[in-house]
Amino acid sequence: SATARWIALLAAAMLVVSTLPVQAEPERHHPRPLSVNPLYAEGFVLYQLNCAVCHGEKGQGDGPSARHFLPRPQDFTRGVYKLRSTPSGSLPLDSDLTRTIEHGISRTAMAPWGMRLSCAEIAEVVKVVKSFSPRFLVHAPQAPVPVPPAPDRSLELILRGRELYARERCTACHGEFGRGDGPSVASLSDDRGISIRPHDFTMSGGVKAGPRAEDIYRSLSTGLDGTPMHDADRLSPEDRWALVYFLMVLSEQPSPDIDPGGSQSFIGQRLA
Repeated sequence: SATARWIALLAAAMLVVSTLPVQAEPERHHPRPLSVNPLYAEGFVLYQLNCAVCHGEKGQGDGPSARHFLPRPQDFTRGVYKLRSTPSGSLPLDSDLTRTIEHGISRTAMAPWGMRLSCAEIAEVVKVVKSFSPRFLVHAPQAPVPVPPAPDRSLELILRGRELYARERCTACHGEFGRGDGPSVASLSDDRGISIRPHDFTMSGGVKAGPRAEDIYRSLSTGLDGTPMHDADRLSPEDRWALVYFLMVLSEQPSPDIDPGGSQSFIGQRLA
C-alpha cells in the first residue's frame, strides 16, 4: 500500500541519517527541532537521501561533505538566498527554489537534480527546504523584479557597459578584466564570515543563476543576498542591459591576455 511504501522510505532515510559521521564541532542552536511533518514525508525522505550529505540533516549547511566545498553549501535555516527573482531582502519564490534544484549552480558542487528527480519530487523537496527557516512562516516573497525585453546587442551598448563597469567600481571585486581578481578579493566574505571569491566573467558557463543574458540581468537586478554583491536597482534597465552585454563579451575573448576594455575592434569582432 502507499502507507507501507512511505514507511519503508522513511525508515531508509533515517538509516542514512543514523550512519552519517559525527561532527567534531559542537552542535549549533537550531530554531526548530528536526521532526517529520506528515505533509513533508516524501520530501523529507528525498532530502535525507540526496541533500543532507552537503546541506546537513537540519539544513544548516553542515553536512559531512560540506567542508570540502567552496562556496559552502547553503544554510537553509537563515532563509537568505542568493538566487532569486525577487528584490534584495525578499524570500525567493517557490519557482526560484525549483529552478536552482532543477538546474543546479554553475561551477559549484550543486548538481542539476532535474536529471534525477521528477518535477513532483522537486516540489516536495522545496517544501522541506522552506520548512527549515521560520522566515517562510511569517513573511511572503515580494513580487519578482521585472526583466524587460532585451535590446539588440550593439557596439554602443557594450561600450556603455564598459564605462558602467568602471564607474560602478565592479573592478574592486571582479578585477579590471573581469577575472575575479580585484583588489578587494582578500577581504570578501559572506554573511556567515566564510571567505568567498567574486565571479570570474572570463570563464564560459554564465553566472551562478544561469548562462542566458536574462539570468545575468536578473542577478544584477536582485543582487546576491548574503554576499557583498548588492543589487543594481540604481541603474536604468538600459544601463543594466549594457552591463550584461559587456560582461558576456568578457567570456568570449580568445585569450586571457587580450584587454577587452581597451580595443573597440576586439569588441566589434564579437558582436552577434
